[in-house]
Amino acid sequence: MSYKLSKSKINDYLQCPRKFRYSYINKIETEENEYFKIGGDVHQIAEDFIKLWQKDESIDFLDTLYELESKYEDDYKDHCIHLADFFKEKLTCEGYEVFSTEEYLFSEKYNFSGLADIVLEKDGKLTVIDYKTGKSKSARDYVTELCYYKMLVEDAYPDKTVEYAAIYFTKDGKYSELKFIEEDYSAVNCSVTEYNNKIELIEEVREKIEAGEFPPKRQYLCKYCDFKTHCDEEGFIT
Repeated sequence: MSYKLSKSKINDYLQCPRKFRYSYINKIETEENEYFKIGGDVHQIAEDFIKLWQKDESIDFLDTLYELESKYEDDYKDHCIHLADFFKEKLTCEGYEVFSTEEYLFSEKYNFSGLADIVLEKDGKLTVIDYKTGKSKSARDYVTELCYYKMLVEDAYPDKTVEYAAIYFTKDGKYSELKFIEEDYSAVNCSVTEYNNKIELIEEVREKIEAGEFPPKRQYLCKYCDFKTHCDEEGFIT
């Protein structure tokens, strides 16, 4: 069977093939990154809120999020404030319905997996949204992974169409969205051609991994890399 991929593995390989090898092939363990912990906690709070809201739509957005946040040692109140605004806007003001939350998806066709944070539905069309806990950027910076979310959701639900894919930045309260369209290009759209190129990238990366192509990609991020010592020991001075 071909090597199983995910959006995280694709991103890691594109960032640095050598780092990918250390992490996924050699399986060298590293210390937990504080940003991963923040992301995990905030994602869990958001997921728990949606499950409660699905049982009782009369619950108060912010009070409920605060109650969920209180179970954690770290302070995520700012994230909760923005999540409350986001959920209220989408679920109450704009009339979206929750299609799924934190759903594990797997495409047999591409041997590719991913976790969709939340998928909303309106007028029969789906919007897949990924939460980010860092500083806000444009959805264009995440176009590759947003295309993969579209592919995974549509593969799992072939009678549905993902019209939009978006990032919600819980720290800044910013929402950035891409619309999937035919061919016109703009900063807020993703064309069919671009989408297909991103899907083809899956097999391109897989072929390089299976061929054992893991060259180091020297960049300014090298000095912050958890595998810098290993790279230096192999003669790739960073």
